[in-house]
Amino acid sequence: MKQKIFRISILLLAGITIMTACKKKKDNTKDQTNMVSEVIDNGAAEHDIVSMPWLDSNGDTLGTILSYSTWLKVRSQYKSMSEDTVWAVLRDSLQASHRGDTVRGAFNPPDTDEDIFVECGKLREIRNGYITIIDSVMYLADFESSFEFLYKIVYQVAIYDDGYTREIMPYHRPENIRNGDIKIIETDTISVPYSFTGGYIVLARRKLTHSITVNIGGQDYTLSSSCIEEKIVEIL
Repeated sequence: MKQKIFRISILLLAGITIMTACKKKKDNTKDQTNMVSEVIDNGAAEHDIVSMPWLDSNGDTLGTILSYSTWLKVRSQYKSMSEDTVWAVLRDSLQASHRGDTVRGAFNPPDTDEDIFVECGKLREIRNGYITIIDSVMYLADFESSFEFLYKIVYQVAIYDDGYTREIMPYHRPENIRNGDIKIIETDTISVPYSFTGGYIVLARRKLTHSITVNIGGQDYTLSSSCIEEKIVEIL
């Protein structure tokens, strides 16, 4: 009899504990949905943008990495009124695809067209608490007759979302993109053909350089690219 009463007591206590836990969880959810908030101030670093070279595992320079902070001041009321500053660190990367690559060409005069092809997209997004950071990408290209100079700019955008207030945090979008001229640095005419690789003969080589300038946060950054163009004759 005592054993039976003891079991009933355990069941009753367990039931009370579960009901209490469920009640608390329900109340917490209700409080969160009733939270209100508003953004009362914001900003992003302009003069404190940190620039550093982007190196690969061999120590070669791939491009430039930029880093700066962005923030929002949020006034919210949950159980009491509070003001909090929310921070995020954004990192942008600037990269040129050609760094001394060899291409085959016809040795045409460099194109003096100032137009540059631009395509934008989204790479990924990472959520951490109330902040989601989106990696946006911008591809730029200067097309020639037989090859192209390519550039890639990745810039981050932070979005604050607490379930009541959603706002894009201040960020620096790449702008004022200026296309530079293609320059011939040196030309090497080969009097005796020496390359028979791949069924062609190399007659001459020349080095071409190109650059673009982009403004981020009021500061100009220049990306440079180069390639070795070979003039060839195919062997029949």
